[in-house]
Amino acid sequence: MFDIMFQTLDYYGVSLTAFLCLWLLVAVCSFYFGVFIGHQINKHYKRRAKIAALMTITDAPRVSYNPQIALPY
Repeated sequence: MFDIMFQTLDYYGVSLTAFLCLWLLVAVCSFYFGVFIGHQINKHYKRRAKIAALMTITDAPRVSYNPQIALPY
């Protein structure tokens, strides 16, 4: 298996060190990108949950500012 990889790298003139460095760079960048996206999604849903919790806590009775309209609730 590794023999085929070495032959392919040799055919394209890429050294093994350059290939491994590039592979490591791609792996690290994709890992950090995934962590960043996951953090943003988590932050978004935490914010929405916090807003929903605040809305249920401060659910005051509704008041009509127009005295001619009687609200049914």
